[in-house]
Amino acid sequence: MVSERVTQEIPRHSYADQLARFDAACSWLAVLGVDINRTRLGIYRRVLGELVEKHSRDAIDELLGQYGFPLLSNVLFESTELIDIHEGLRGGDANVTQSLGKFAAGCTLLTEERRTGNNVARNAGFELDTAAAFRRCGFSISLLPPADFWVRVADSEIAVECKRPFSYDGLRSNFEKAFSQLRQRYRTHEDPSNVRGIVALSASKMENDGSFMLKADNSDDLNSSIRLLSNEFVTKTEPYWDSARDHRTIGILVSLRAPAQVTDIKLFTVARHFTWIGLANNKTDQILFRSITEPFNRLKPSGEKA
Repeated sequence: MVSERVTQEIPRHSYADQLARFDAACSWLAVLGVDINRTRLGIYRRVLGELVEKHSRDAIDELLGQYGFPLLSNVLFESTELIDIHEGLRGGDANVTQSLGKFAAGCTLLTEERRTGNNVARNAGFELDTAAAFRRCGFSISLLPPADFWVRVADSEIAVECKRPFSYDGLRSNFEKAFSQLRQRYRTHEDPSNVRGIVALSASKMENDGSFMLKADNSDDLNSSIRLLSNEFVTKTEPYWDSARDHRTIGILVSLRAPAQVTDIKLFTVARHFTWIGLANNKTDQILFRSITEPFNRLKPSGEKA
């Protein structure tokens, strides 16, 4: 059984709101013992502060002249990930600190990221961001290894393995590794008959090396563009679904996070898109799968009330 579930999130916030929410997230990191002062997050915090100040004086061009559009758009885009992580995971699993420390590190610009060496930070960010989305949907999560994280749904414990390929050339190997890791989780779990698994796959880096921005006339146009990207991605991944080779792997979550400009409301935003692909092959697991996907379809942008 293959089915698709889709959720779009297109938040709207002022620069001042963005700074306030980012500051709150940074304060959370400080309480947990994560020092951001010499990290990319420290740079984002400083530039957001300058952006708010320049915007209040109608002097954005000064900031563009100082930093350039690529850095400013990168700061606005990537700062939202920490905000989403904070608003999803605050007050939750105490095991988050080590992963947050990894996330804070890394190169400043997404365009500077490479497959090896400096991609650990954003890989950790995808794992935390995905866990945060599950928690915002009301699920209990645990960040204890060996899985990237665990989700409790009724009597089932679900292992989630996250992959963030750099290119479509790496899709097969990422799927095979994720499915293999899930089979290992099943073999070593204390209750193998009740454990299930999900692969969470980020399409973001494959679609955007940091130099790409979605442009749309209005919100409907943006949603249409995102859905087209999602449909193309699902088509490209379909040949690899059968490599799961275990009925306990019940689905794939495809996540897309992309910067966007919406012309009619003069808005820079970050579009979120979740696509669910169901692999469950019996009625019980199909019901379990739907119980996970349905809360995602009610998910609102972080900071907004459901």
